[in-house]
Amino acid sequence: MKYLLPLLAVLVFPLGQVAAQPDLQRSHIEVNLPPQEVFESYLRRDLLGYFNRAATQTATAVESRPLRNGPTQSGTSYPKFYIWVKVYAGTTVQNEGAVRVAAVERTHFDVTDFLSKSNIQANPSEVGGIFPAALVPAILELAGAPQR
Repeated sequence: MKYLLPLLAVLVFPLGQVAAQPDLQRSHIEVNLPPQEVFESYLRRDLLGYFNRAATQTATAVESRPLRNGPTQSGTSYPKFYIWVKVYAGTTVQNEGAVRVAAVERTHFDVTDFLSKSNIQANPSEVGGIFPAALVPAILELAGAPQR
């Protein structure tokens, strides 16, 4: 009996941690995700800002398509979104590719990674080093790159 309690503690304690993990992840998402009514406008604003800083031409519009529904939360990092984006200068597509953004403190998105369509076509093996494995086939397909 004296060994039963420590054994139960070792077996049951990790179960409590696993059960609490979704709550912890949810709390990190809630404190960082912009409100639904401004989500799209913040995302568009921050993508335009990123591409205007990174480009030689002025980006006038962005078109985004989620690669995964909802945010991905890993540990205590900011929630991440995976998006296929088209960047326009006027009516011309200036750039296109896969982007990972982090939602930060309900106020903005930080672009953490961007792989252009041409970069993906030239180096398809780079995709798996940045994006989740489950998204790699869709990214390669959107880029018109050969599947591995």
